[in-house]
Amino acid sequence: MQQPEIRIAAKAKRNAWFITLCSVLALLVVLLVSQFYWQQAKFSLMLLLLLSLSFIFLGILKLLEPKNSFILSPEHITFYHRKGRWQIPWDNIRTIHPITNTYGITQEQLCYIGLTLHSFEQLKDHISPRLANHLIHEQKPLVTYCVARELMPIESAIISFDGYKCQNGDEIKGPLAGFFHQCRALHQALGADIFINDSYIDRDVDAFAQLLKQCKSAAKNYQSSH
Repeated sequence: MQQPEIRIAAKAKRNAWFITLCSVLALLVVLLVSQFYWQQAKFSLMLLLLLSLSFIFLGILKLLEPKNSFILSPEHITFYHRKGRWQIPWDNIRTIHPITNTYGITQEQLCYIGLTLHSFEQLKDHISPRLANHLIHEQKPLVTYCVARELMPIESAIISFDGYKCQNGDEIKGPLAGFFHQCRALHQALGADIFINDSYIDRDVDAFAQLLKQCKSAAKNYQSSH
């Protein structure tokens, strides 16, 4: 019997064809105009050509993203990206919450959902090294925010690929070690182990966090009845 699943399509995937086709059309128009006015408007036309090519590239990247960014099953939450995937069992997730920070008298809500895990190190066997390397760079704005708000010392913001020592004695090396070091620093700053950017979800941060909480609760009931 097939398990029930909830499939989530990322916001970033939306309008991919529209962006790509409009950019191709814009490029063709610019090339046509260039045939007649290249000498008179060389700089402007070159700029428009670069912009058109940039948006075509952006559209192609969106088209290359997986159809679903998340699949929620009774056993796992799985994140899919063109660079790979990570997978976490529901029983390893301790808390799910939108990431917020109080700065002065203002509460700032960031565009992330945080997952706090019972065992963060279990993730080492369930994340693609290429994805881990990509996330190091994707999380840079979050690291920059933490430094700017004095939640993280500047030393912790520096990417480190030194070996990461696990509690069981295993040593992680390479990009995965860099990702683990960065996530530990972010955990100290913001209290979460995994950060889900709102560009990968199909609704606002609060609504998606609520969905994940409901799935976690339902997963416990599903597993106990099967």
